[in-house]
Order: sequence, then structure tokens, then C-alpha cells
Amino acid sequence: MPSMHAEHIRVGYGDKPIINDLTVSIPAGKVTTIIGPNGCGKSTFLKTCTRLLAASSGSVYLDGAAVSKIPTKELARSMAILPQTQNSAAGLTVYELVSYGRFPYQRGFGRLSREDRRMIEEAMEMTGTSAFADKPVDGLSGGQRQRVWIAMALAQNTELIFLDEPTTYLDMAHQLEVLELLQRLNRLENRTIVMVLHDLNQAARFSDYLIAMKDGDVRSHGSAQDIMQPHVLRDVFSIEAVIGKDPVTGTPMCMSYQLACPEKQHVLHPSANG
Repeated sequence: MPSMHAEHIRVGYGDKPIINDLTVSIPAGKVTTIIGPNGCGKSTFLKTCTRLLAASSGSVYLDGAAVSKIPTKELARSMAILPQTQNSAAGLTVYELVSYGRFPYQRGFGRLSREDRRMIEEAMEMTGTSAFADKPVDGLSGGQRQRVWIAMALAQNTELIFLDEPTTYLDMAHQLEVLELLQRLNRLENRTIVMVLHDLNQAARFSDYLIAMKDGDVRSHGSAQDIMQPHVLRDVFSIEAVIGKDPVTGTPMCMSYQLACPEKQHVLHPSANG
């Protein structure tokens, strides 16, 4: 099972630093979720782990080897990434898009082998997308499209899957559909899942491990019980949170919250006369 570790990485866009001096490990065989306020470096960290961005210093290691030194096709056979904004799939059928996951294994003219087709069909079966294999991707619902992109990542047959905000723009039912699928992939297929989520309760419910970031650094990491604590959320999000227990799953749950600095809330109070 592959292990991943980031050591003293610094990353930025042009002259603007985003990640300062970050060191953290990703637990193998677990679902890890990165949380933190907007602009704290969550997506940048994910892109650096998958070599979509290069660190200006420090390194990310996969099984002890710096990812910057691993040949592209070899790296693509080890990890898959579903970015926040997917490239257009205009004109492609579901089967055609999922088949792109087999690119790291193809040789010559890129024809699909029997093994390629088997992996594509298995990925579609696992994600419940087989029924619309011949349909255009653009004609699917948001939840269905997201499952197709996950199927493409599965067809890549990697033990590590990275997802940047996989529930963005989805309604509540489709969010659960995607998160439950990822949890099953972890439990049944032993895939290591690393994702960015904004919803704290979803992160606590579906993750084995949380990494809380702020200002380009890791402020805290550990189990949901470790991270869903008032003092941690105060430090990371500047909120005063009331933490309870999810009555269905028993996982920690943010019941309510308010800004940690009331003087910054600028609430307009109605007068007694209305």
C-alpha cells in the first residue's frame, strides 16, 4: 500500500506564496479530508501532491521516492486525480470518457486491450454508470457526471485517488451519493482517498483522518474526534462552534457556530419600534 509524505514544501503562484513550510503524511488505506478556510492552500497542496504544481522547495514523497522524479506514466499508474474543474467532455460518451483512465497503460496506437476493457467495465459497475455507457456525458445530471469522472479515475487502477471538492455544485442527495461511493471504494477496494471538502460535518462523517489547514500551513491533523473540537475550529476558522454527535452515525457534528470575534459581525439590530 503506497505511503505519501510531504516534507517542508513551499508552493506559490508567481511571487505569491501559498504554502509556506508544510510537512504532513497521508495515512495509507484511509479516507483523508483536507479542511480549512478559502485560500488557505488546500487545493494547492492537492495539486502539489499529484505534481500538477511544482514545489519551489521541499518534496512530496511516494513510497520514499520524490514524485518530481517519477516518470509521468509510472506516476499515473500510482495515483489518479479528479480536479475541482474537469476538462470539457463535450461529444464524449460515458464509455469513451471512462476509457481515458487507461491511457497510462496503453502502447502503440492506443487501442484498448482486453484488460483495458475489463477495467473500464469494472469501474463503471462499481460507480453505477454501466446503464448509461453509450449516453453523452453532457446529457447526464450533476451527480451522474461526477460518478463518471470517478469511474475514469477508477479505470486508472491506482491505489491513491485525489479529489478536489468532489461535491461542489451537487444537491444534498447527490453529495451523499458521491461520498458514500468513495467510502465504499475505500472499505471494499482498500483505495487511499484524499479529498478537499468545505462541509465540516461531511468531512467528519466520511473521513478516517482530517488535515486542518490555515494560511498555507497544517494547524492540526488527526481523527474527526481530534479535529472537531471547539479550540481547533476557533484556530482554523475563527468560529466558536458547538460540537455534538450525529444521531445517525455517531460521528462528531458541528451543531451551531458563530464568529469568534463578535465585534466583527456588524449585525444590524432592529429598533424596539420595528
